[in-house]
Amino acid sequence: MNHDGREVKGINIDMSSLKDHWDKRWKRVSYSNNSIIKLIDEKSTTECWRIYLQLLEEIALQEPKILELGSGSGRMSIQLLKKFGGSATLVDYSLPAIEVAKSNAIKAGVDKNVEFVNGDVFTLDRKREYDLVHSAGLIEHFSSERRDEIIRKHSSFACMEGYVIIMVPTKTWWYSIGRSILQSIGIWPQDFEVPLNGNELTELANRNLLTVKKTIESKGLARASAIIASPIII
Repeated sequence: MNHDGREVKGINIDMSSLKDHWDKRWKRVSYSNNSIIKLIDEKSTTECWRIYLQLLEEIALQEPKILELGSGSGRMSIQLLKKFGGSATLVDYSLPAIEVAKSNAIKAGVDKNVEFVNGDVFTLDRKREYDLVHSAGLIEHFSSERRDEIIRKHSSFACMEGYVIIMVPTKTWWYSIGRSILQSIGIWPQDFEVPLNGNELTELANRNLLTVKKTIESKGLARASAIIASPIII
């Protein structure tokens, strides 16, 4: 992938380098009360939550069993638990991210309803038992083949009557400027993110064992594309 987010054939992503970046990123959040990253995370959560509510406005979730893949700070699952109740499993391969999510869950008073899993989403072994499987800011960090695989993972964990939410950044001038600034100060990993518009995300989902019910392209701070879908069970 090059700097504007397009994939370049023949270039492989160094996954160990990417993991090192995320470990360092979440350690900054853990050890600083005035972190720029923490501020960005908190501000973007408000906009992302607004998108989630739009996607879920016609869905009757009651005490749902939730699975978040690439959970990071865990803020989206925490918001879901506060609104709908239920339980959540948060999965991230960065241990510092898991520690941040634990801290956030404790502060929100929902930690007793959360299972924290420090592991790789691609090797995660779970039953098809979740009412909602979701990720916000995950699939764009992988090559096209791995994106297909990880979307199918979302589908494989959702129960027959369950739902999947996937959110990714959308390519805009604001996104490009913000990304360049954050890369220059070492907060954003170089060349590891491919933004998608709503049509691209919908097409990806529909070809990977999901049936998209609604697509949203936000023009707010998050500048995100998001879908809610039902799993195709084969």
